[in-house]
Amino acid sequence: NAGSQSAALVISALARDHARLKSVGAFKILARELSLSLILGGTVATISFFCAWLLTGFIAPAIVVSSTVLLVVVIAAVTGASLPLIIHKFEADPAYMSTPLIAAMVDVIGVIIYFNVAYFVFGSLPA
Repeated sequence: NAGSQSAALVISALARDHARLKSVGAFKILARELSLSLILGGTVATISFFCAWLLTGFIAPAIVVSSTVLLVVVIAAVTGASLPLIIHKFEADPAYMSTPLIAAMVDVIGVIIYFNVAYFVFGSLPA
């Protein structure tokens, strides 16, 4: 899960070098995670687009699957990176934040994204 990996990296950075983290800032950390997730999500979305297209023979399901994959990977990475920073901001230990929590949140968000993308794509097609 991209969110769990992002959370682990941020928690590790918080534990190792708090002073450096203050100089870098949360915005740069989130920007880095966003850019990496766009690259990863874009790659996986491209692969999933062609797989869905080849399996179904239709473009619309491929658009739904690939768009959902891209959005879920990006949201997972940003959520995974931001939650430890938010918890740290409240002077709590971000290590107590479990990755199953992030995974559950991203799973729920992913289902919501999937249905909304499918409704957007298929809702605009003629019957």
